[in-house]
Amino acid sequence: MSMGKAHLILFAALLLVAACFDVILRRIPNWITVAIAASGFASVLVGGGVKAALAGVGAAVGTGLLFVPLWMRRAMGGGDLKLAAACAVWVGLSRSPFYLFASCLAGGALAIICYALSSAEGRRSVRANVYGLHAPSWPRAATSPGKPRLVPYGAAFAAGAIWTVLIR
Repeated sequence: MSMGKAHLILFAALLLVAACFDVILRRIPNWITVAIAASGFASVLVGGGVKAALAGVGAAVGTGLLFVPLWMRRAMGGGDLKLAAACAVWVGLSRSPFYLFASCLAGGALAIICYALSSAEGRRSVRANVYGLHAPSWPRAATSPGKPRLVPYGAAFAAGAIWTVLIR
């Protein structure tokens, strides 16, 4: 295996670990997001120079700022936000729109799966929250015993990053 592909295998492996943690435990350890961001910065710096590395950092900051309001409203977990920003270092500024679009598609598919796996009461809570979007205030998540399954959105960011960096 050439050294040119080794960093991509490391990236894919770290994303797989992050996605597994998110799906199974609904949390993403900080060491994974730090490893993804640091390896991305090193890879982009070696492959594209200082300008490309700074673009990766800019993409991470922009992605983080984009999702902070969702995190503040508890619509997204902190691990998901950090993973999205860490992946953006690998993606860079020019491919960020595609990365976010791919992550949204993957997140939509995960949301449908989580909805289907929820109890009947949980699905009713989801529908009530969707109807609540028309209300003047942010809808509150269900707190009943039939609470819907949370969407492991970190896995969606991992899928979006793989699609953007490795496939596209």
